[in-house]
Amino acid sequence: MSMKTTLKTLIAALFALASVSVSAQSKGDMAAGANFNFGFGNAFGNKGIGLKYQYNFTDNLRIEPSFNYFFEKYGTTIWDITADMHYLFKVGRFNLYPLAGLSYMKWISHVAYYTGFFHESRKSSEDYLNFVIGGGADYRLGSNWLLNAELRGKIGEYDARFNLSCGVAYLF
Repeated sequence: MSMKTTLKTLIAALFALASVSVSAQSKGDMAAGANFNFGFGNAFGNKGIGLKYQYNFTDNLRIEPSFNYFFEKYGTTIWDITADMHYLFKVGRFNLYPLAGLSYMKWISHVAYYTGFFHESRKSSEDYLNFVIGGGADYRLGSNWLLNAELRGKIGEYDARFNLSCGVAYLF
């Protein structure tokens, strides 16, 4: 196959992909869902759960505010409130999307120690504002349900923290 034929095939494939990139979701569509999370980075990973809401401003642009809670590990729990923008590309029954947004995280540490016969506990917390980048995919199950998987990187005052999530959402 010549270079010219390869280039023509590549251009035709790009036009074909662009023609199917119209999203199945429409302006004004809303969804609510839940997800399981695995956060990693900063020397340890922990599991969590989350809730999210989605609203489509246009057929391809949606906002997703979410709340995630990560269970205690090494005496530390984490919660975050995030607002992301998704740009949707329709590929068959999938929506593929890059995402970008902001996140407010709170790390709460509980430290217990013994001094002689006494047990003492101290609690400290740290707040972080982060930029969020990543990507994900929705898979349409029937007319009202979506399966979802995402990978997000949260970059801020401390080292990067990543969140891998999977969940479901109900379209209404």
